[in-house]
Amino acid sequence: MTNPTWWNNKHESTWERVKGAMRADWEQTKNDVSKKSGEELHQNAKDTVKQMAGKEAIPMTATSWDDLEPGYRFGAGAREQYGAEHTAWDDRLEGKLSKDWDSLKTGHAWDHVKGAVRRAWESVKH
Repeated sequence: MTNPTWWNNKHESTWERVKGAMRADWEQTKNDVSKKSGEELHQNAKDTVKQMAGKEAIPMTATSWDDLEPGYRFGAGAREQYGAEHTAWDDRLEGKLSKDWDSLKTGHAWDHVKGAVRRAWESVKH
């Protein structure tokens, strides 16, 4: 995976520390949702209404850890990078992360990874 310009050994260390827990959480959720696939979409009723109205992108559904890991990894590193400046997920932070993500040119749109990035951001304790 390509790293953002701010990524360093500290971010890599954070990701290595939380990766196993994030994967276990995803595997458990996948098992709870169905025997074949599923993931934690970090959704609530307000998100669903916004998506139905076309005001918010529908999160990507992943069928494997490999689909989710880049977003989770980025979110964990972003928490390490910006956690002191941004104590909560908000529009300003999301705009910054969206630009950082887009600069990586991964071929995956921000709207498709945002849910995984946010899940990791909110799961990692700074």
